[in-house]
Amino acid sequence: FTTANSRPLTAAEAAQFAANIASATLLTSNTFVTGTSGTSSGTSGGTDAKWHSYTVTSGTTYTITLDTTKVLTDAYIQGYYADGSSAFTRHNIYSSPYSFTASVSGPVYIKIWPYSGSTSKTYGLKITP
Repeated sequence: FTTANSRPLTAAEAAQFAANIASATLLTSNTFVTGTSGTSSGTSGGTDAKWHSYTVTSGTTYTITLDTTKVLTDAYIQGYYADGSSAFTRHNIYSSPYSFTASVSGPVYIKIWPYSGSTSKTYGLKITP
């Protein structure tokens, strides 16, 4: 496992990542999932960011959309492969969807948290191949 800046994860970070992906909510293609964000905002999302999973195929481009009719209308997202490597880096998803091309096949874990504020907010998130 490595962080976004390629340093190895500490044992505590690796344990936290394992716990996060174990509790990830499965996303279904083209279907918004509704969730409630954590209360941490800013560039990392703290330990209460919400996690979702989706199985991707290498070489396929996927689009992630935030339902801006919900309370959380501005969020960060970050994606990881099962080995902890980055699928895509932190992105502020607001008025336009975010697309990425999978470099490996298998599960991708998507972390979502508020761009700003310190209260839980309802959000809708979907992924489309």
